Amino acid sequence: MAYHVSEEIGGKAVWKQIGIVWPHRDRKGSTIYVNRLPVNGRIVLREASEGAW
Repeated sequence: MAYHVSEEIGGKAVWKQIGIVWPHRDRKGSTIYVNRLPVNGRIVLREASEGAW
């Protein structure tokens, strides 16, 4: 899963799901599909939990 992570007031991070990542069959790369592209903060890629998307 792809998430946009930004800082809120008080230092608490806010995570918003923005897309999904699939590894290539040869495991030498990945494809990222995004619904939106943030202009600030960071993008974090995490293993999807069961039932996500």
